This record gives sequence, C-alpha cells and structure tokens, in this order.
Amino acid sequence: MWAIGVITYFLLCGYTPFDQDDNFEEMRAIMKAKFSYTPEQYWLHVSDTAKDFIQHLLVVDPEKRLTAKQALEHPWLRDLSVASTVSQQLDLLPNI
Repeated sequence: MWAIGVITYFLLCGYTPFDQDDNFEEMRAIMKAKFSYTPEQYWLHVSDTAKDFIQHLLVVDPEKRLTAKQALEHPWLRDLSVASTVSQQLDLLPNI
C-alpha cells in the first residue's frame, strides 16, 4: 500500500515524494515519511481528498496505514468512480 501512495503522488504531480539532494537524505525522508505537497503550483489542481488518500498511505507504521480494502473505500476513489471527467487539465510543462 506504501507503493500505491508513492505512485499516486508521482502520477498527480510528476515527481517522487521523497526526492532529496543525496541518497542519505532521501533514505532519511523515506524512513520518516517526510514529504510535502510542494511546489504549490504542481498541486493546485489536486483535491484535498486526493492528498488525504496519499497521506494515509505514506505512513511508516503498516498497522496505521490504509489497507487495500480501506483504500478502495476512501472518498477520493469513490468520488473518482462516479466523476465523469476532469473539466480542465493544467499544463505543467511550462514550469519544468
């Protein structure tokens, strides 16, 4: 389920949640589940519900992390299943 959180984060913004300047710092961030939703411009189009989904998957303690069943019942996935389409997709390419 941790990997689902990492993949979801990546798919929503285009970079990994624990990206650091060196391997040691990256490993430390992973072990502490230290990540943020920055830079802000990459997250403007992402709902708080989607961020909540990620927040509950990127939890170090597996006992406190969402299970697969809980993840499937999360409001973000339930809302996605009934949503028709995204009304407007932001073009982030100019900011890269």
